[in-house]
Amino acid sequence: MEVESKTSQLACIIGFLRGFKGRLNRVCDSPFDSKFSNEHGGELKIVGEETFIGEKIDTSEEFIKDFHNRIDTVYATAMEEEQELPRLAYLVGALIGLKSRLNRVCGIDELIRDRS
Repeated sequence: MEVESKTSQLACIIGFLRGFKGRLNRVCDSPFDSKFSNEHGGELKIVGEETFIGEKIDTSEEFIKDFHNRIDTVYATAMEEEQELPRLAYLVGALIGLKSRLNRVCGIDELIRDRS
């Protein structure tokens, strides 16, 4: 990030997370299609995925709902932290974890490996 201050970085990340959370709220409140796919036309790979509490995820709908719960948890936890640097560190770590999970499920990791 090329943002000058930690406060500005924190504001940017919280703004992104708030927007992402709102988008997931809209998706989870609308009817689910029978099939989700990634931008490359492939289905989501829900293999070995578990919910936050360790229950097996079998469908795309369950994955999206669990992802929604994780985003809500990250957002709520970040809003409880009063000090900027711990909040920023927590949010950056959480976003890296969420990004990795999405890359795995959407098959992005495989696409990157196939290109190299």
